Amino acid sequence: MTDGLRSYGGLDNWVVKNFKHDVVLHKYYFVDPENSWIHTNTIESTWQNFKHEYIKNKYGTKEELFTSYIDEFIWKGQFKENRMYEFWKIIYRLYFKS
Repeated sequence: MTDGLRSYGGLDNWVVKNFKHDVVLHKYYFVDPENSWIHTNTIESTWQNFKHEYIKNKYGTKEELFTSYIDEFIWKGQFKENRMYEFWKIIYRLYFKS
């Protein structure tokens, strides 16, 4: 979900499973009038939390590790409890279950 900035246009070309790029044009509205689930408040809030937790609090943040910081942030948000259990489930699926 983006706010229609031209640089996000390439997201439509990504072939990612279960990825749908919705756009909210702030010039016209902040919440899609046809679907109230389409708005940028959530992603803007998430980005603020990420910047606070990883950019401001981790002195010496390395640019080459930036994507791994995003991965870690998403993982922690998705699995708030039982992270090790979820980790081992993924390992099992990748290496032991065909």
